[in-house]
Amino acid sequence: MDPYQDEFLAVPEDADSERVLLTTLCVAPDNPEVPEVLHLLNGGESFLVTQHKAVYLAFKAIHERNEEITSIALKVECEAQGTLGRAGGLAGISEITTASEEVMHPLRLAQRLEELHQRRRMQRVIGNIMRQVSDPAVTLKALSEKLQVLAGASRPAESLLTICDASEFLHKDLPPPRWLIPGLIPLAVPVVVASKGGLGKSFLTLQMCIALATGKAFLNFEALPPMGAIYFGLEDDRETFNRRARSIIDHYRVCLDWTLDDDANLLRNFRTPYINWKAPGATGHLPALATSLTQLMQAMVEEGVAPGAAVIDTLARVSEGDENTVQALRPVLNSLNLILEYGWTPVVLHHVGKGQDGVKTPGAKKPLLGDRMSTEWVRGSSAIVDNFRAVIQITPLNTDEAGVAGLDEDKARQGGYAVFGATKLNGGQKADWVVLEQDDHGRWFAPRDGLETLARIRGARAVAALDKQICILIDLYEATRWGGQADLVELAKKHYPDKDISKAKNSLHQAISKLRRADLLQKIGHVPTLQGLQKIQVSDKGNKIE
Repeated sequence: MDPYQDEFLAVPEDADSERVLLTTLCVAPDNPEVPEVLHLLNGGESFLVTQHKAVYLAFKAIHERNEEITSIALKVECEAQGTLGRAGGLAGISEITTASEEVMHPLRLAQRLEELHQRRRMQRVIGNIMRQVSDPAVTLKALSEKLQVLAGASRPAESLLTICDASEFLHKDLPPPRWLIPGLIPLAVPVVVASKGGLGKSFLTLQMCIALATGKAFLNFEALPPMGAIYFGLEDDRETFNRRARSIIDHYRVCLDWTLDDDANLLRNFRTPYINWKAPGATGHLPALATSLTQLMQAMVEEGVAPGAAVIDTLARVSEGDENTVQALRPVLNSLNLILEYGWTPVVLHHVGKGQDGVKTPGAKKPLLGDRMSTEWVRGSSAIVDNFRAVIQITPLNTDEAGVAGLDEDKARQGGYAVFGATKLNGGQKADWVVLEQDDHGRWFAPRDGLETLARIRGARAVAALDKQICILIDLYEATRWGGQADLVELAKKHYPDKDISKAKNSLHQAISKLRRADLLQKIGHVPTLQGLQKIQVSDKGNKIE
């Protein structure tokens, strides 16, 4: 027997992976990864088992026609393709479609099959080369030429573009937007969080990571099931980071809001990579670290962790060159796109330009809150704002604003109050900004009267608008508290009597949407949330409810 053929046969194969992949495709043909699987495997050459390839090609044809996937449908398609015998008949097909094994991420299995297929092709190339070497009649030049041809043939042409057609959206029910934090940060889009240095954005994003990993609410935003959180910090040493993280957890414990389940979730879902500066070629440049970070993300997902946030602290520390130029930023932005390919959300910490406190130009008027919460203040090239789908900003409240809002002006002078929220958000509806207060340990929290505080800072019109929203909330509560339904037409007439009914209903709809984004009203229906009930209780108007 040819020894090089033995070497080829020794390549490990995984027929079970093929079968599990096919079962997953047949059981869950609407899985969002299926189109990518079909694109990757294309003509099915990656399948080692003939039966599996026949069933796959039948599945692919039916799926492209957007028809229902059943054992009978696969049988009919195999008959049409002349492969029913190779597919094992209806019994063989049913064995695959009714198996219990399936996976959530079929794309990873497909990638494994493609890797094995390429290994088999490479082994054939190596076997051919070795046989040529053993032939004394073959010259070194001829061998070199054959090597180049064979190596080129073994390497499939990989297009830089993935071409999709209208079938991606034409006849499919598209899923709703997915959120990392509802109303604030979408899932799997690049995000930048910007503020002046030393304000506390690192502490705040660490609070966010711990909340995501344990499934807790971040500030006053809606809580989601536990998901992965990676904090890649280059600003603080490990001891400082650990002290901050422990402070956050200790606060949960003091508030009796930490359990053994939270311990387990944090251990499972949270990671903090550090650069090994002793290693040869160690660097903080993100393009050189992207592969290691994505390997960490993939390993976490394989352990059952749902993709979540990957915080990078800060943009300046992972970039090289002038951040005011697109050329210096492009390699970093490309690395962020690689992170997105794995389903994670890169959250990059950055700074705003100088002058928000009005000291840049002597005698200049201090920028108002609405001026400061603007993407125009994000430092560096406009490519930063242009290439990030979401921009989150944090700006401190100055002493004048604190005075208007009835807050402690001395605390404001020390940076103890801030406003936090999205100033750019593509693909979703922005929640309103949130007033933050910092405790003695550096932790941020959202005070219960934050809506009123923000309205007072914005001015009399904002206060009047908030009063109207609270009145609408109270009316909705009174209408639904005993299981009834709210009459939205009558509410529109009551609260907007100076408008015609069409415009009044539209204004009421906008007010209800704001109540939902503020988490005062449930997402479906017109029943107040627990936070909404608390707001009603502390309201002067709510005190009149019996």
